[in-house]
Amino acid sequence: MNQAQERARTTTAAVLVLSAATLAGCSGLPGAGSGTADKPKVAFESRPPGAQVSLAPSGASCTTPCSVPAPDTGGNYNVTFTLPGYLSQTLPVKVIVTKQNWYSSDLVEVSPNPLLAVLEPEKPAPSSRRK
Repeated sequence: MNQAQERARTTTAAVLVLSAATLAGCSGLPGAGSGTADKPKVAFESRPPGAQVSLAPSGASCTTPCSVPAPDTGGNYNVTFTLPGYLSQTLPVKVIVTKQNWYSSDLVEVSPNPLLAVLEPEKPAPSSRRK
């Protein structure tokens, strides 16, 4: 092998090593991974505890105190709390999704978080007895 061929071979090997190192470095960028471990949550609390919570329109639900993954898209969402013996209550929650840089993960802000519902007892039906 002559000197020109040896130089070309060394250059090709160097380019391959640098390319591999560059690609490996990209895996360390925020937002380049799956991101499921850091997924923001929406937390719910109720007084009394034990209410069934439903986040519309995603359909995510849980029993208080609890949390569910925040929606992937920003917007205003309705959360309904229901508990037998209490009036159901629907409250708004706002989700804002932003990105600082093209290579960064989405930043998700949920307001209010946690969302607290104070449930009122149902009033008993008036009796229809006559004296």
